[in-house]
Amino acid sequence: MCFTSGAHALDSNKTPSEYKRDRWDAQQGFPGGAVYSITQTQNGYLWLGTEKGLVRFDGLNFQLFNHANSNLPDGPVMELMTDSEGTLWIRPQSASLFYYRDGKFQDVIDDLDPAHSGITAMCRSTDGQGLFSVRISGVKTYRARKFSEVVSLPNPLIISMAQTSDGKVWMGTRDGGLLYLQDGRIVALTKNLPDTKVNSLLSIDRDLWIGTDHGLVHWNGREILKTGLPAMLSNIQVLSLSRDTDSNIWIGTTKGLLRLNKDGVTSLDDSTQRSSGYVNVTFEDRERNLWVGSSRGIERLRDSSFMTYSASVDASGQGSGTVYVDTQGRRWFAPSDGGLYWKKDQQVGHVKNDGLDHDVVYSLTGSKNSCGSEDSGAGSHI
Repeated sequence: MCFTSGAHALDSNKTPSEYKRDRWDAQQGFPGGAVYSITQTQNGYLWLGTEKGLVRFDGLNFQLFNHANSNLPDGPVMELMTDSEGTLWIRPQSASLFYYRDGKFQDVIDDLDPAHSGITAMCRSTDGQGLFSVRISGVKTYRARKFSEVVSLPNPLIISMAQTSDGKVWMGTRDGGLLYLQDGRIVALTKNLPDTKVNSLLSIDRDLWIGTDHGLVHWNGREILKTGLPAMLSNIQVLSLSRDTDSNIWIGTTKGLLRLNKDGVTSLDDSTQRSSGYVNVTFEDRERNLWVGSSRGIERLRDSSFMTYSASVDASGQGSGTVYVDTQGRRWFAPSDGGLYWKKDQQVGHVKNDGLDHDVVYSLTGSKNSCGSEDSGAGSHI
């Protein structure tokens, strides 16, 4: 008899300090430099498009693929994608396009673009096939192991792509705003876009999230909206967007990683200690871990059976101390460097009664209805 447990996405009710975070950089054997793209193939390998080339990670070891051990060109890999057939697509910074299947890398740029003008963006369609933007040519798709033209589009430089469930193919351009293709017709949208450079697109059913150099906006199926979003998402350079199975939207920016959900937006970085730098990509693997690719390497965020309590909602952890949970569901904790705090949902309170904010607390206990209100801090019996 075999018992299994389901994998869970990152709990949206947790603060950043409560996630377990693992980081790999050059000191841990990571060979790639900055990370631009992440995906996972059916055999479980994690693939990373990095500054130094294509990297495969098996959880313990990294392997760099370049011209020395494969027919891949040396240099950065900008984008990765897997299709419904399990094929890994690789877009280097050069004009080439490769796929990896049955243990072999194949250059297919001649089949896709005989003029060798280059691929500028790609995405997975709603039916699991590949969509590719070809510079000066337009958009092509890969079906039944061959390329075919979707639309001719010689002018705008497309740098991001996505498809919504209503069939629209969305294209973010470098300086021409947002385009979409439906029924063979191209429609341009610029109204309410904070910037005409569209770096990242995220489709959720018929909705679309749009990341630009000057903030995040939302297409609701009828129009682009920039109202109703947290002010923190205005005038910030958005580099990447993804969504996990718990409906958290992860936003990679030049100022670190943000999480957007029903409770608002939260920064996943401590600006003084654990900043990830430029976050270029986020990816949820099949075990529901979140991988973060940044200018400094890769990081994994995951839930843990153990909880970490911090005096700050956004802090990355402090010295351990005593913990007590009262009957109202508040968690009281005392860091080893002093002070007494409580936490409930996304709120953190600091108790300053009787000099406790300057004292070291070694143990905590309480009795029913003895912990006072959330505004007043500790009651007389804690």
